[in-house]
Amino acid sequence: MSLIASISCAALAALGAISVYKKLPKLQLAYAIIQIIIVAVLFILAMWCLICTTESAKDMMTNLLEEKLTPKMKVYLQYKDEIDQLQQQLKCCGTTAYKYEDSKYPDSCCDIQPCTVAFPTACDTAGVELLAGTFSSALVMSLVPLPIKIALITLIMLIRQRLMTELSNENEN
Repeated sequence: MSLIASISCAALAALGAISVYKKLPKLQLAYAIIQIIIVAVLFILAMWCLICTTESAKDMMTNLLEEKLTPKMKVYLQYKDEIDQLQQQLKCCGTTAYKYEDSKYPDSCCDIQPCTVAFPTACDTAGVELLAGTFSSALVMSLVPLPIKIALITLIMLIRQRLMTELSNENEN
């Protein structure tokens, strides 16, 4: 995926450079429009990520995860592999709605065996923390290129304006 993004960025940069070098106002306009669309998408992504990191969104995600995980925890043996993998990856144990009985934790609730002291975090809470961290990273990654994109749009439009002025002056002579 990052290879595709890198190639796309390089192609877009080449498009901008060619449009300026060859003095092609239509290509410059196309470049600016593409950059504006990218800025809009990045801005929408940033706003969506910001909304997803609010407390009310986290509460909603916690409740949703709790609703999905708690029934599976109650029939642990039926979903043992799935639950064990989740608990080991997230370093969590149970959900906020379901607690294992003390000293009867599955091995996946602990790093040290025999499992007597379980991970202190419930899996629904750990899942939401992971998602919130992912959304926060996506927020930063979508905001970082915005000033650069806006500067490129401004630059290409200034160059286009100058080129259009030159072309109209040539046509008058």
